Amino acid sequence: ILGEKTSPATLLAILSAFIGILIVISDSLGGGNIVGDMFALGTAIAMASAFTLIRRAKNVDMVPATSLAGFIVACAMLPLTLQQPGVFDYPASQWGYILVMGILVQAVPFAMLTVGPRYIPAAEVSLLLLLETVLGPYWVWLVLNEEASERALIGGTIVVVTLLLHSINRLGAKKWQKLKGIRGFHHRL
Repeated sequence: ILGEKTSPATLLAILSAFIGILIVISDSLGGGNIVGDMFALGTAIAMASAFTLIRRAKNVDMVPATSLAGFIVACAMLPLTLQQPGVFDYPASQWGYILVMGILVQAVPFAMLTVGPRYIPAAEVSLLLLLETVLGPYWVWLVLNEEASERALIGGTIVVVTLLLHSINRLGAKKWQKLKGIRGFHHRL
């Protein structure tokens, strides 16, 4: 859509991460609800579209727009939420965790994801978003002592190692380009 070419290294990282995610979700394949699957697909398409639009308008700060969108969605969902019985029946000790979740765990990462496409291609921002998918089971395992499945650990490791190698490769390519620029300057002297 934007005419940006995706590097072969990024395409390989996408394929590897896709395989890792398939391993993570393989325990639950076929047992889901088609409506939920369609919502998940719609969410993926909406996020890809958002990253692409943000990338296209690099010079526009989209963080306020993302914040406003989150507020509008929260207001739209509030009446539906209030219809659910016991929706606010949490012990007082849980409200601190809910606030941390809403402010830090949701808002800060989404602000960063909104800024990211201004500096790196949308495909690479989408790859970084996969960390949320694969690190979720690790956090639950560490914090709540809930055992992650073997497949979740294997698939998550594939995704994390893929993203780490891709990032190292990208940093190395940038340093090489910078070094070539310095050498070119030296030869012009």
